[in-house]
Amino acid sequence: MHFPRLALLPLRAEEAIRQYQEALRLKRDDAEAHNNFGAALEQKGQIDEAIGEYREAPQLQPDYADVQNNLGLAPGMKNAPTGR
Repeated sequence: MHFPRLALLPLRAEEAIRQYQEALRLKRDDAEAHNNFGAALEQKGQIDEAIGEYREAPQLQPDYADVQNNLGLAPGMKNAPTGR
């Protein structure tokens, strides 16, 4: 099952979060959905939750390069202004 990454504009992050929660309810083993859910959470400033989603993805798909990048960047976002 493929869930396209939603445009993560600040006003769309809430909707993206809802959609990825539903996607993961239907298919918990989708690494891309975990990564994209993490990106939506990060957009809303929920960095710790985003990191949790980013950590889940490589356990499901170890060669998923995008999530490795996000895992490297997310901790630095804790002190960044919100609404990137």
